[in-house]
Amino acid sequence: MNNTQHTPGPLRIEGTHLVDDIAEEPLPHAVIRDSTERWVALVEITDDEGLGNAHLIAAAPAMYEALKLLTRVVQSYENPMNIVTSAQLDALKAIAIAEGREHV
Repeated sequence: MNNTQHTPGPLRIEGTHLVDDIAEEPLPHAVIRDSTERWVALVEITDDEGLGNAHLIAAAPAMYEALKLLTRVVQSYENPMNIVTSAQLDALKAIAIAEGREHV
């Protein structure tokens, strides 16, 4: 059973904020907020990879729910040979990591 708590979606990326950290000058960061305007994550976006990470984090709740639904649908199909594909195993592992039942 999943007892892990996380912020449900949808999440959104809010513009760029300059944040002081260990760098000499403030660096641009994207703020990821939930529907109540609470800050969920702060992601450094000094390059395209940083912005991509922000989008991935914002999409995580929706991807998590979609992956759980997809694994239930796949498991519901008749499978007389009881074959579990590597894709199914990867999906189940990703869900377990998201729920805190397994670590990377």
